[in-house]
Amino acid sequence: MAFEIEDGVLKDYESDGREECAVIPDGVRVIGGAFRYCGNVKSIVIPDSVEEIGYGAFKACGIRSIVIPDSVKKIGSEAFSECSDLTSVVVGRGVSRLESETFRSCQQLEHLELPQGLEKVGYDCFEECYTLKDVWTDGVKYRIRDSHAPKPVQLVYDSIEASRMKIVRYYESGMMDEFEYIDYCIAGDGYSF
Repeated sequence: MAFEIEDGVLKDYESDGREECAVIPDGVRVIGGAFRYCGNVKSIVIPDSVEEIGYGAFKACGIRSIVIPDSVKKIGSEAFSECSDLTSVVVGRGVSRLESETFRSCQQLEHLELPQGLEKVGYDCFEECYTLKDVWTDGVKYRIRDSHAPKPVQLVYDSIEASRMKIVRYYESGMMDEFEYIDYCIAGDGYSF
């Protein structure tokens, strides 16, 4: 296992293909696209020195769960998109916004913990996260559609609902045929909450 680090930025990760756990060295401040398409990596340990997770940093990575430390202030767009084995995410208190498509197509995502201070969830952040029905915040589990849930949960609901409405508009405008729409509705049954 080898890391390419330049000025505190983790730029690349080279694996022999057998390592399932990657421990990011202390002192790294920014994780670039180092783990993109690393299907063999099942778990990542992020040190408290990390302040930013960059665009597509873990896209299509084989990770199954991730704990983002409180030191992280920014998570880039598509950072965890297409992580098809990702089931559990804990976002630290330092994150105030999730960018567009951050967790798009994480179709096995079931456990999501968000900080109480989350202020914004970007466009299509949770599109195709069909198994996501609950969100934890401040140690309490809420159904996504709970009208009494705190702001972070409502933001997740708004993001998912916007994605659902986009697909409906595609179908109604003829940009999606009936069979594609039916497939989406069957796969996206989790969106019915």
